[in-house]
This record gives sequence, C-alpha cells and structure tokens, in this order.
Amino acid sequence: IRMKKDNSVFNLTVSQNGSTFGVFDVSPTSATGSATVSVRVADSSQLDYETVKSFVFEIVARETKTAAKLSSTATFTVFLLDANDNAPEFNQSKYTYSIPENSPNGTIVGQVAATDRDSGSYGAITFSLGGTNANKFRIDPNTGLIRVNVNADSDLNLLDRETYPVMLLSVQAMDGGGLTRTVQLEISLEDRNDKTPTFQRTVYEGSLYENSLSFDVTVQ
Repeated sequence: IRMKKDNSVFNLTVSQNGSTFGVFDVSPTSATGSATVSVRVADSSQLDYETVKSFVFEIVARETKTAAKLSSTATFTVFLLDANDNAPEFNQSKYTYSIPENSPNGTIVGQVAATDRDSGSYGAITFSLGGTNANKFRIDPNTGLIRVNVNADSDLNLLDRETYPVMLLSVQAMDGGGLTRTVQLEISLEDRNDKTPTFQRTVYEGSLYENSLSFDVTVQ
C-alpha cells in the first residue's frame, strides 16, 4: 500500500461487510507513506473446510492524521484446501449378527457402514476384518458386506456352535489418508440339528428265560 504523501499515516484493519473480522489479521497495523502488508491467520479454529470453503473479506487502509480520514479498500478471497482431519465414523457403535452354524461359503452375515466428512480420496473408506476367527469371514472392502468365507457345510468343525457359540471380531474403516476407526463385530451361531444319536457301545448283551416278559438284569 502506498499513500501519495510521504508523511501520510494510516491504519490497516480487516473487516467483513463493515464489521471487524477476526479470522485473519494484517501486519503491520499502521504505517507511514507506504507498507508491504502481510495477511495472517488469527483464528485457525474457524478454518474448517467441511463448514466453509472460502472467505471473502476486506483490508481497509484509513488515514489517521488528516481531517478527512480518507480510506481505501482491497477485497481478499481465501480458498480453503481440504485436509484429512476427520476419521471415518461407523453408523453403529457395535454390530451384532447371527447365522445358522455350518452356513455354506458365501452366506451373507450382515453389513457395516461408515462415513467420512473429508472430501476426495480423504473421504474414501476401505473396510477390513480383524480378530481370531476373521479368516472364517470376508468383508467387501468398499461396501462393508460380510459373508462366510469357509466351506463350513463340508467341514462341520469350522462353524460349529458347540465350539464357537459367539465369535468376537473387529471391523476397521480406513480413509484415503490413513485415519482409522474400529468397531466390534459379534457373530453368534444358531444351533442346528447336526448331531446324530450315538450309542456308547457297538454291542449289548442280555439273557432271559423263555416266555419271560423282561430281562432278569437290565441291559444298559
């Protein structure tokens, strides 16, 4: 900024629509004759891309030593760039599903969902499973759909309710900038009639007299 007279003294302020604007400030705040002005951030808490994408404000130079107090205004526009400052958020604090034990490969268990307030690649979410029994299931990294991942209908020990009544897993959501959020996934196995009756011995023997109605000794 340059004034026509070398001895002209002026103040510099930041305003928006005629009111003081505290998001940015200037340096210097006063000068004589001329000045190179720097615009600086005064309140970084207001710089949230998800709330506002740009700021328009004015820098006002006003004479201080003259009766007229003449002023000049320059309009500034500042565009915000998105930063990866938001981790994914699941739509539930915990997911609970149940499926029949020994469900075949590909059986749908359920689906998880998450959102990210950031834009572009920072808002792109990828899902993954974790936990001791995570290998028994698979999750679509993009949709969050969970399916059985083993041939439990041919190997009845893989998803056997008597062995694994409840399985606790974790689901991780990761955005394009590496921020993550994890939620618990509980999968219960519903009992199914998959156990045939078995005898304790292969041969049982007993004796009785002819025309008797019962054994003398109970056969067990």
